[in-house]
Amino acid sequence: MEEDDWLLDRLLAEGPPVPARGYYLPAVDRCWPHAGPRQPVDIFRSAELFSDVLSGVERTFAQRRSRSASRGWQAKFPSKRMARTLRARSHLELRLLELCEVDARVARFVEQPICILYADADGDRRKHIPDLYLEVEGRGFFVEVKWERDAAHTKNESRWPCIGRAINGLGFGYEVLTERHILRRPRADNVANLLRHRRSDAMDARLQSALRNTLAHGDLSFADVASTWPDITSSSLYRALTDGWLWTDLDCDLGPNSQLRLVRLPTRSAQCD
Repeated sequence: MEEDDWLLDRLLAEGPPVPARGYYLPAVDRCWPHAGPRQPVDIFRSAELFSDVLSGVERTFAQRRSRSASRGWQAKFPSKRMARTLRARSHLELRLLELCEVDARVARFVEQPICILYADADGDRRKHIPDLYLEVEGRGFFVEVKWERDAAHTKNESRWPCIGRAINGLGFGYEVLTERHILRRPRADNVANLLRHRRSDAMDARLQSALRNTLAHGDLSFADVASTWPDITSSSLYRALTDGWLWTDLDCDLGPNSQLRLVRLPTRSAQCD
């Protein structure tokens, strides 16, 4: 009985155990930011929706390929922000598309944007198709999406730097994202909550103009908005967040103290330089 009391006291002192899942584990940094001039890289294919980003980059040849031709599991994601239906090749890719849809800092995202040739650690030529191209706050980079157990495989860990150097040669950064980035809490919970409101009624034009003018001078909390404009509903604020002209930190729990910021995205020419 005394042993049971000792164990109970210890559990209460330590608090609840942290689940050993990617939602809470620290993210592993696999990032190769672009630095330096462009280098020659063989490009086999680029998506039509992505070709403007490659201005000034020579391509070996461009070959049109339908994204629907990919084998294996696929999901369709209708994006209001991109005004088209995107395709995900895994559940984790789908979650990343959803994150991009509600994060106003993401100006554009294109799936399977390009196919390149790169040299692996042994000097052999390999093909690689990044899962996504992202433009975030004026920075363009390519992304590979993998579950952590796959990303950490010895073979993959040896090829990420090789692919990163090749992508850097095009003038862009390269990152490997896992569930530890994409499904982190409370970020994943906030994304799911916002997606439920992306088809809610949009904010009245008069109220939207008043809110924009006020936010131009500084951030406001949800509570500040509610007290200043009682006619602005929480669902219309969530809709504004998914429409991309409002931003809040998705890594913090959404609530009355959440800070809202007016989004000022750079122009297209600035994003693609």
